[in-house]
Amino acid sequence: MSFQWPVMLLSLLLLPPLAVLYSWVLRRPPRQATRYTRVPLLAEAAARAGRWRRHVPAVLFALS
Repeated sequence: MSFQWPVMLLSLLLLPPLAVLYSWVLRRPPRQATRYTRVPLLAEAAARAGRWRRHVPAVLFALS
């Protein structure tokens, strides 16, 4: 049995390091603070948006 594209099979080995890099980027502290004039409005917008939605593009990229 042989694979038609063995390089593509080997490229699957890149997924775990990419997942670790993605989680590291999300956990590192921001470089500078952002100033907002209306903090309650910002808190409301952050609460309304789902936390899982920010991961959708990365998951779709990994699946592709």
